[in-house]
Amino acid sequence: MSLVTLIKAKQHPALSSLNGTYLQAILDACSDAAENYCNRKFLSTAYAEIRDGDDSYNIYVLNPPIISLTSVAVKESDGTSTTYTDLTHDPVSGKIRYQSDKDAVLFINGFQNVTINYTGGYATIPEAVQQAIILMSYNTCKRTVSSGTTPGMRSENLDMYSYTREDSGGDYATASPFSPDVKMLLDPYRRLSI
Repeated sequence: MSLVTLIKAKQHPALSSLNGTYLQAILDACSDAAENYCNRKFLSTAYAEIRDGDDSYNIYVLNPPIISLTSVAVKESDGTSTTYTDLTHDPVSGKIRYQSDKDAVLFINGFQNVTINYTGGYATIPEAVQQAIILMSYNTCKRTVSSGTTPGMRSENLDMYSYTREDSGGDYATASPFSPDVKMLLDPYRRLSI
């Protein structure tokens, strides 16, 4: 599913004349690529994450920002489960902290013993992410949109056939969807895995 509307993408001068079905397929693919690059889903979604406790006061969700935190349940070592309500969270970072007893460790060490129910992601996709996807779409199709030539070719002639390939510094070399401009827009939203 595209994170950018077709109407918004068609405002880009180089994309405005493209067939809607074709452009929508490019937007969908570039949206998926942006989510993969950033290691996250952007659209708001309800999550039930099962995580490992690590004997700490804090735990982080996998899909910030947190729009709403519904519940956090911790399975104790004896198999009983307790649902906690006295939690605070940082919506942007996705950090959840136990507040009731400063000396108690809420997220006890255990394998998949913490269940977090929340809504995470963005109700409105950030403008920088939308612009990155539009630029990725442009980069994906700019060679055929702008010149009509085969990607990797600078020019072709049919009379006494000749062709000129792009050199490594030409437009085709920078036609990767993840140009430096795209990375600059997406990097603040990128979740790095350790």
